[in-house]
Amino acid sequence: MSKIANLSFDEGYKEFSVNGDESRIVRFRVTDLNLWDRIAKLQDSLTEKAEKYKKLLKTTKSAKETAEQLAALDKEAKAEIDKAYDAPVSEPAFGAGHCLTPTNGSFIAMNFIESTAPFIEKAYNSETKKINKYVKAAEKFK
Repeated sequence: MSKIANLSFDEGYKEFSVNGDESRIVRFRVTDLNLWDRIAKLQDSLTEKAEKYKKLLKTTKSAKETAEQLAALDKEAKAEIDKAYDAPVSEPAFGAGHCLTPTNGSFIAMNFIESTAPFIEKAYNSETKKINKYVKAAEKFK
């Protein structure tokens, strides 16, 4: 059996502790150029889910049916969050808690997204600056 060669390179991942708790680590690729688009779509989807959440709480259903529908909504939203970040960030970020739990005038999921934005923007600006340096150097050879 032949040994498979290993490729090692920086994939742009960064790790973050959640609210200072180092047992809760989220890891995602902050330099992924598609991340902004996926997050924008995620925000739209979470806004729709938040409306479903509000309507669900206003309807007269049994407590069991409401709980089941809320759980399904949470599961769906967490899957979308993980897909947008291309990483399993929901478990460390929200644990067993519902990601659409209201807090401070927003939802926990939206607070999470907003907390990641400065890191994504900083990484994008830094990498763009580095790339532009090489692009300028390459233009001299045209």
